[in-house]
Amino acid sequence: MELGLENLVVGFEKKQLNEPFSANFKAGNVYAILGQNGIGKSTLLKTIAGILDPIGGSCLWDGTNLQQLTPEQRAKEVAIVLTGRPFVADLTVEELIGLGRNPHKSWFYKESATDRALCYEAATVCNCLPFLNKKAVELSDGQFQLVMLARAVAQDTPILLLDEPTTHLDPAKKSELLFILNKLAYEKGKLVLFSTHDVEFMFEAVKEVLVCTSDGFKLEHIDSIKDTAAINRIFPSKFLTYSEKLQQLKYR
Repeated sequence: MELGLENLVVGFEKKQLNEPFSANFKAGNVYAILGQNGIGKSTLLKTIAGILDPIGGSCLWDGTNLQQLTPEQRAKEVAIVLTGRPFVADLTVEELIGLGRNPHKSWFYKESATDRALCYEAATVCNCLPFLNKKAVELSDGQFQLVMLARAVAQDTPILLLDEPTTHLDPAKKSELLFILNKLAYEKGKLVLFSTHDVEFMFEAVKEVLVCTSDGFKLEHIDSIKDTAAINRIFPSKFLTYSEKLQQLKYR
């Protein structure tokens, strides 16, 4: 199965952020979206998720146009983790993760053994068990980020979208996140697509990246952007270089 973006144009309030582009993302893989602030990375993710309508083109999952699905149908295909910390009232971590099962419930549907099993598995995969009974408001930003990922995993969708998932994460938590994303893609068969500015993390996480610049959006192999010229094409700056020896960004 694959996600096909066909002649897609994204934006908001009729403001177009890119020229039409097409790209295919196969299930069972992790992909990154890389580009400078304001280029349209988050808008693209929200368009795929159905939060925003495309200005042009379509998002096809295994041939089905995601924009033509009802919100309830789409929530069974696509889960998204956005940046920021939403209001969660007095919910425990366990209750917050359980909200991921809502698309699979009716008004009169009680939590099933399957729901509980999927939530526990999501908490396990995302390393949330140590604070499962804590109030969500008591968590650090890094812990909360993992809980929101667990909620999306509990939603049990074939497509998982993440907007800047390494925000608030220390190096140890980033390594955990890398392990989790690989497990979800390569063992669970999910399509994982995340936006980022974290170039070093991206180099470890993916083989292909959707490069977003003012010249257009294009899916490229990760090796094609491992040099200073490519990095400056994506992040125009006379102060930024890329060390091929260290495989990391350097500031002049």
